[in-house]
Amino acid sequence: MRFNRGQNPSVPILQLLISRVYQHVLELKLWLLTTLICAYLIISWALFLLAGETGLTGNPLTFIYFAATTASTVGYGDLSPETEAGRMVAAFWFFPGALLIFSAVLGRLTGVLVEGVRRMADGNGNFERVQGATVIVGYHRDKTPLMVENLIAGQDGDEKIILLATSKNIEIPEGVRLIRAERLDALQSLKRAAIAGAQKVLVYAGTDAETFNTCLAIRELNSEVHIAAYFEDRDTARRSGKLANIEPVVSNACESLVRAAQDPGSGQILMALSTAGFGATIYSAIDWLPSEILGLTIGRGITFDPIALRLLPDETLMEKPDTTLMIAAQGHCDLGEQSHMHRFYPDDDRFLIQFQGGDGNADNRVDEIMLWYFYDVQYPSGEAEWSKCKNSIRQKNYSLSRGGENIGFERAWFDTSTSPEDPMTYWEEICDDRSGGGRRRIFQTAMLFARQLKDGRDEMLLINMEEPENAERSVAFMIGFPLEQHNFSV
Repeated sequence: MRFNRGQNPSVPILQLLISRVYQHVLELKLWLLTTLICAYLIISWALFLLAGETGLTGNPLTFIYFAATTASTVGYGDLSPETEAGRMVAAFWFFPGALLIFSAVLGRLTGVLVEGVRRMADGNGNFERVQGATVIVGYHRDKTPLMVENLIAGQDGDEKIILLATSKNIEIPEGVRLIRAERLDALQSLKRAAIAGAQKVLVYAGTDAETFNTCLAIRELNSEVHIAAYFEDRDTARRSGKLANIEPVVSNACESLVRAAQDPGSGQILMALSTAGFGATIYSAIDWLPSEILGLTIGRGITFDPIALRLLPDETLMEKPDTTLMIAAQGHCDLGEQSHMHRFYPDDDRFLIQFQGGDGNADNRVDEIMLWYFYDVQYPSGEAEWSKCKNSIRQKNYSLSRGGENIGFERAWFDTSTSPEDPMTYWEEICDDRSGGGRRRIFQTAMLFARQLKDGRDEMLLINMEEPENAERSVAFMIGFPLEQHNFSV
C-alpha cells in the first residue's frame, strides 16, 4: 500500500478496525455480546471493590446474583450498595450498563426466535426427525388445500402434514408445515420434509416426468412407505407403479362422465366414494374378502390323499405334512391380466397351499395348485444383505445348502435366458377371518427355480423376499410340488 507524505499509516487500519467492530455491534454478534458482558462484570466488580462494597464482591456467586437482579429490573430483596461510593458506581455505571446489556441479550434472543419462526414460515425449516408424517409433494393452488381437507376428514392418522413445494406464492393450509425446495426430487429437500420416517406420501408434481423422478428419489430414502402419485398418462402411470413400487393414480373424468350419462345418479355415488369426508370410501368398497376356492377357505380343513403323500420322492427337500391341515389365514395376490393367486395358511406354519386362476368371485377357475413347504426363512440384517439377496435371485442358477451339500436349481421363470432377470413383484393381502379381520399387506419380490428329481418330476424352489407393512423384512425359501384336485378333499 502506498501513502502520501505526512500521512499516518495507522489511521486506515484503525478506521477499518472500528468499522468492523461497529458492524459486529450492529449485528449483535454472540462473541461480542459475551465479551461485553464479561468485561462489564469484571469492571463493575473492580469498581465496587474499590468503593469498599465487600458484601457484594466477597463472593463471586453473590455478585452474579446482584448483577442479575439489577439487570432484570426485578428490584432488590437482600442485596444493595451500602457505601456512598458504591451507590455512585451503581447509579452512574452499573445500572445503565446492566439495562443496556440486558436489553441487548433480550434483543438477541428475540431475534433468534423471530428468525427461526420466519425460516419455518418461509419453508426453510428442517423436519428430518419427524416420524409418522403425511407428506404432500407438489403444490397446486386449487387442489392442494382440498387434498389437506380430505386427509384430515379421512381420520387416518394424518395429524402431521408436511408440504414440499417449489412454488413461490403458496397459501399454506392451516396446520400444514412447509418445506420449500428448488426441485421436488432433490434428496436433501426430501430429507428435510421427513420422507425417511413418513407414514404415507402423496406426489402431485407439475409433469409426469417430474412425478416419476420424485417417486424414485423418495424410494432412495424410504423403501417401505406407501406412495400415491398422480399421472396424466396411463402408460407412464403403469410403468411407474412397477418400477418405483408406488400406487399410481390417473384421471378417470371421461369414464365417470360417460357412466353418469348412462346411469343417472352414478356420478353422485362416485363422488361420495372418492371423498374422505363421507362415511363410505373407495377403499372400503374394493377391500378383498376371503372367499371359497374349491370349497377351501378360513376355518376349513384340507385332507390330503395318503397315497399322494407317500409318493413324494425320498430325495425331496420337502417334509411330509399331516394328512389334514386346518386353514387359519387366507391371502390374495392380484397378478394382473386376470390372474389371481390365492394362498391358504394352515395351523401348521411349515406349509402353504396355493391356488392360481380367477378372482374367486366372478371367475372361479383354478389353473394351478401348489403345496409349498417353508424350507428356510432368513432375516437380512441390513440393506447390503437385502440387496445381495435380491441380486442372487436374478441369476440363472441358485444353490441351497443341505448338510454341507450344495443342491443346485435352475431358473424356471425366464428359463430361456442366460442373463440376470428382474424378479416378479406383487402385493399380498392376508386376513385372519372371513370378515377381513387381522388384515395386513406384504410386498413380495419373488423368483421361481426348479430341479429335476430322479423320477423325472420337478421340485420347485420359490424364493420370496417379503416386506410387510410396519414389520421386519424376511426371505422365505419354499419347496413346492404341484397337486391335482383328486389329491385332496375339503
